[in-house]
Amino acid sequence: MKAPPKPSTVVAIILVIPTVYVLAIWYILLFVGQPPEGTWLGQLRYIFSAANDYRWWYVWFAALPIVCISHAALYALGFAAKRTWARGLFATTTSVALVNFVFTAWMPAFLTALPIYWAFLCLRPGHDSATPGNA
Repeated sequence: MKAPPKPSTVVAIILVIPTVYVLAIWYILLFVGQPPEGTWLGQLRYIFSAANDYRWWYVWFAALPIVCISHAALYALGFAAKRTWARGLFATTTSVALVNFVFTAWMPAFLTALPIYWAFLCLRPGHDSATPGNA
């Protein structure tokens, strides 16, 4: 019988989903439907300019893929096997989801909240063991 995947592996895989989602939004925003005289660089300049009232929302939306990929890497590399790291990663994963629920649209918030259950499972003793009796 095949052993179930480790919770840290599941978290790492799930955290790729909001990254792809947000990067797809950035692609659409910068490259799809541009006026003939506009460029993606001009669009990017406007997004982060002082003239845009929503620039801080875009700053968070630019940072979100970096945050998700760094969390996924830390989970995939086994940092969650140590109790202190597991607590910190759980806290930051939950915090990212809460920030998204408060400041962004519902879809990125939902996608960043998906791995919270498996991040919580990483807090249990013996979660990193591949044998069925130790999970």
